[in-house]
Amino acid sequence: MNILNKIKDFFSGKQKEEELFSKAEQVDRSSVHVLSVSPNVYLACRAAKLCIGKKVNGTITDRMKYIEKIVGMGHESILEHTNVVAMIIYYNPISKPEQFSEIVANGKYLDIIPKQDGEKTVVLIGGSIRAYMHLVRETDQNNVYLEDIKKVMYQSIEKCFLKSLIEKGLLDEAECNFMTYATVDKHVEDDQEPLPEIIEDPKEKESKTSDLIYITDFDKLYSDVVLLSDRYTKREIVRMCHFTFLFHDISRSCGNQLCRHRNGITQESQRYVTHEYTKEKDFIDPIRMQLDDRYNNLAPNLIEKFNKVDFKTYKDMISAGIFKEDARAWLPMNVTTKIMMTFNGFTLAKFLHLRTAKGAQLEIRNMANEMVHQLFTNTEAYVDFINTVLKFGYEDVKPAYTSDTIDEEIDIKTESFEDSKIDSDEAKRLLEVEEEYKNLEKN
Repeated sequence: MNILNKIKDFFSGKQKEEELFSKAEQVDRSSVHVLSVSPNVYLACRAAKLCIGKKVNGTITDRMKYIEKIVGMGHESILEHTNVVAMIIYYNPISKPEQFSEIVANGKYLDIIPKQDGEKTVVLIGGSIRAYMHLVRETDQNNVYLEDIKKVMYQSIEKCFLKSLIEKGLLDEAECNFMTYATVDKHVEDDQEPLPEIIEDPKEKESKTSDLIYITDFDKLYSDVVLLSDRYTKREIVRMCHFTFLFHDISRSCGNQLCRHRNGITQESQRYVTHEYTKEKDFIDPIRMQLDDRYNNLAPNLIEKFNKVDFKTYKDMISAGIFKEDARAWLPMNVTTKIMMTFNGFTLAKFLHLRTAKGAQLEIRNMANEMVHQLFTNTEAYVDFINTVLKFGYEDVKPAYTSDTIDEEIDIKTESFEDSKIDSDEAKRLLEVEEEYKNLEKN
């Protein structure tokens, strides 16, 4: 029975509305547009090898085999550094709202922003490969809108990431043929040259402790979105952008503070990596870091007394055959580490807003300021970015935290701001700001 006969039967009462269009025909009434694909093979491979202390090298084929092996072992956290942004356009009103709601609910690790654009429903969607995989696993396979999500994946994600879904029959292996260069928006068509074995990795911005690994091209993404629908704001599109940094030569205590920000994160593992651990190179000394500030009156003999870091026990245990994962228990907190971290626009703004403030610990504050220098050429651009993304703008709080008298106004030796001694109106304002951020964190 063709579609015209179905329509005649419907109006004559022979067929119910939900039976009018087959699942395939409903999918045909939508279109899928992939807008941005990060160099996902590079990013995932780099994250995996950072964990075990190896460099990113080899051909594109070698890297994809490596990813397939790691993901096949269940280590999907490396996929949180990846990013795919797409728009799905439905040319008629959503006919099955309960199924559409299921997609939104199971896409909780993605950013999904639906809008009504005249008669059309447009859906901007972005996030990591791991988030897309979660959506496919959790959704009823008869959901008519799931096919559009799968189309996004077929058009933007390499097969090496998707083997577990293929093996379970959730994706069609014949459709998983996307291939990409390390640069964005280039893929191999049937009439193009084969993918080169040696690829050029994205250029990175290096700094003392913070290297900018990759950043989504916001201007290009914004212009591509606007071409399809003018319903989206810059603030919403920033949510789809990813920013990946490599932090190195930082203490593990600083790394603990980074983890609190709940972004895609991969850390050098002390289970697999053995360091020589020399005091000068592999230990971050917070006292020496602040000798010209907080500890400028500390007696030299006390400095030497406190600076007694000895890695001999750890090295002896390794030499004796003790497993690294057990021997690491005898290492101090402030040994150095490496961390790869991926933010979206919102989480990056929140991080920079809090960690460039005077109240932040010196080590992470210096690191955050390095990030600012790599991202923004001037203060105006930085403030505009923060104010675009955050409910409470960077400009509103920055002057208070940069006050030279902050340590005098708030007794930072107390356990919390609530127990602090308040000596000025400015300090009271800081407490109010802190409470506002606590409320934001809960939400």
